Amino acid sequence: MTREEELDEQIGTLYEAALEPELWREAIEGLLRMVDAQIGHLYFLERKSGRVTSSIIPGPGYQREEIEQIDADYSAYYRTIDPRQAVAG
Repeated sequence: MTREEELDEQIGTLYEAALEPELWREAIEGLLRMVDAQIGHLYFLERKSGRVTSSIIPGPGYQREEIEQIDADYSAYYRTIDPRQAVAG
């Protein structure tokens, strides 16, 4: 498979995940493979409260409790200093 075909397939997986949320992990894992990354984090943030409502961290060894703590820490503090928030809202 060429790099362009791989990218087309990955884009398709992202579109499918938007319609079928159970595919988000597969979509993120595909992106990680494409960019040769070890870990990624996709989170969904509630605009009014700033609370992370769900989160996916494909990568080595994260337990559900650890992910919940990461989400809580982000919601409580890191979102306030995250420069992406300026363009996300």
